[in-house]
Amino acid sequence: AGAGAGAGVPPAKPVKPPKPAKPPKKPQAGAGAAAPQPVVPKRPAKFSRSGGKEEPNLQPAPGTNPVAQSANGRFYPLSQLQDKNSCPPNVDPKNRELFLSDLDFMGVFGMTKDQYKNKAAWQKVVLKKKANLF
Repeated sequence: AGAGAGAGVPPAKPVKPPKPAKPPKKPQAGAGAAAPQPVVPKRPAKFSRSGGKEEPNLQPAPGTNPVAQSANGRFYPLSQLQDKNSCPPNVDPKNRELFLSDLDFMGVFGMTKDQYKNKAAWQKVVLKKKANLF
């Protein structure tokens, strides 16, 4: 009688776990499956503030001393002009920026001395404060 207890019912199949999702296929080189990358033009290394105009050549002339005499005396390095205690006695404390060489002036202020002279007084004060010359 025990043999007929499961008669007529097929045996249960074992349940398989679902397959893990496959990672997306990587495009193969040269297959053309990937969209082409957009071409981005390179930016210029140095941007000009002159709006495309040629900037003045501020390199010292060959055979000249870059620390030369100016109309108002000798040129001094920026670090010496920034320190009020070590500033030379012939330097006007209100116009210390004029004792920079043309090359140093361009590096600090991003303009020539002539362009600087044409600025409004308040603009000069802002520039001098940024350069620690006020």
